[in-house]
Amino acid sequence: MSAVKNIIKDNYNTMLLKDYLRDAIKDAGFSHADISKTPTGTRVALHVTRPGIVIGRKGSGIRELTEKLATDFGLKNPQISVNEIEKPELAPSVMCTRMASHLSVEQHLDEQQCGH
Repeated sequence: MSAVKNIIKDNYNTMLLKDYLRDAIKDAGFSHADISKTPTGTRVALHVTRPGIVIGRKGSGIRELTEKLATDFGLKNPQISVNEIEKPELAPSVMCTRMASHLSVEQHLDEQQCGH
């Protein structure tokens, strides 16, 4: 394969990975992920507002996520680090997710009150 095709394929896989992470850990206040390839494997740094939700009890959540990244996305030896966002008010993606969840809850409550 040519170098251009490899770059396009890598960027496409990165986009799919970020979309998956956005859906999988949205409850933890996912902001973004930094992905870097090293000779020993792939480092994935997740930036979230609530890291305990991603890590899980005794690291079970992070182990499941590591296995999923290795099997479904073909990452070699994924090493995941979870970083807490100190001021989530300054992360636009976190604030958009929060606003959307608040709006959906309010809409659901309005439907219950109106008798729909």
